[in-house]
Amino acid sequence: MEEILSLRQENSKTFDIGKGKKRLDIFMGAVHYKGDYTNSNEAWKDIDLAWEGNRITKAPYELTLDSQKLTVKNKKTSEVSTIELLSSKPVGLKWEIIPEHTRISFRHILPPDKIPFEAKFKVTGKIPFGTRAFDNDGELLLGATLVDGILTEKLSSIVGKETGIIRPAKGDIRIDPTWQVGTGTDDCQRKLDPATFWDLTYSRFIAGRYGVGNAKIGAGARFTNITIPKNSSILSAYLRLICYQSMDGVTPKTRISAEQVDDAPTFADDKDVFDARWANRTAQVDWDDIEIWTYFNAYNSPDIKTVIQAIIDRAGWVSGNDIVIFWEDFEGRSVGDQDSRFAHAYELGVEVAPQLIITYTPLTPAVWDFFTWG
Repeated sequence: MEEILSLRQENSKTFDIGKGKKRLDIFMGAVHYKGDYTNSNEAWKDIDLAWEGNRITKAPYELTLDSQKLTVKNKKTSEVSTIELLSSKPVGLKWEIIPEHTRISFRHILPPDKIPFEAKFKVTGKIPFGTRAFDNDGELLLGATLVDGILTEKLSSIVGKETGIIRPAKGDIRIDPTWQVGTGTDDCQRKLDPATFWDLTYSRFIAGRYGVGNAKIGAGARFTNITIPKNSSILSAYLRLICYQSMDGVTPKTRISAEQVDDAPTFADDKDVFDARWANRTAQVDWDDIEIWTYFNAYNSPDIKTVIQAIIDRAGWVSGNDIVIFWEDFEGRSVGDQDSRFAHAYELGVEVAPQLIITYTPLTPAVWDFFTWG
């Protein structure tokens, strides 16, 4: 497939796949950057995370590594943050910097036999950051505190973050504070039964049911700047999700739909507003009896072309509008304790966040031939 560079956007790529068909890949965040974000005429460039000496500049940020100190500048806002490793135990652990499209992680690599772990960092600035620990089976419970600009991370045992259960480690453990350059409110997590739960910054994108107290779970994702002309024919569409944590249930029953509006706004921090938006949805596509997922593998939803077509055909649709997709089991059709699927959310990086892939044929205006009769 050949990318159509003139249709490139910050968060999407459009490809010509022949016979008048196009494929639009929409990401939840930047896959392109500009050197000068104030210049509307500058073309979007592919992000390149290769180090140039001790710097990375071909991204939405500038990154500089000086010994054990990392400096991050957000190109859009000019905000600058720093993180400096002060100490880590046990001594001699491998550490590395992991640059991603809109995130930078300062990561320690910990063999399971080296627990307990502790690291201290000095941090400055306003660019948001978070901490996490994970192995090959998913995220672990990590102790973290920030006092007077000193970030302390501690890991004393292997406990699954979602389950709270002690378990053996699978592979090396990765522990990192991560700077998020370009945060947003374009995905969210909701649970309805028995106690409600709502979060705009959750790192997991979940649907289904897992155990007592965790049922009727779903999520929303907003995909922006959908450059599909009104009344185009949608040939196929699907969500691509990256597994965050494996669940063994084989009968999760979920559904996918879209908010029935012309141009969907981002999510407000209000669960009641979200519930009302979900109630105003398109016809749904069932995604039932989902196969067992393996950590970090990618999985595609069933075809949701009818969901996307319903929005593109709306009277007020304009190319460049935004779409909200719901993936959920708010009606409680899943009944098993492992009947859920965990995917990565945007908070864990553009590369692993939900992605929407649409193949379409643009609307071709009717052409009338006029003949002059002599």
